[in-house]
Amino acid sequence: MKAAVIYYSKTGRTRQMAWEIDKYLKENNLDSKMISIYDVRPEDITQSEIVLLGCWTHGLIFILQHPDKTWREHAARFPDLNDKK
Repeated sequence: MKAAVIYYSKTGRTRQMAWEIDKYLKENNLDSKMISIYDVRPEDITQSEIVLLGCWTHGLIFILQHPDKTWREHAARFPDLNDKK
């Protein structure tokens, strides 16, 4: 099974989490690829059965959280994710 771990990080925390998830998937025999939002290509998504997404958010600690503008702009160009786990 092929997985894509796509992330956008400003401080490095989201990147570190993406790295940990990617490492875990590889340790459990999944063909996983960790990809920055800046480097992701449509085929990285279409060729993956599992797509994990992580990004920087804005808002108050527990409410009004929303993805960063950079994430929204890049994610709008993603292919359809409806058939992905």
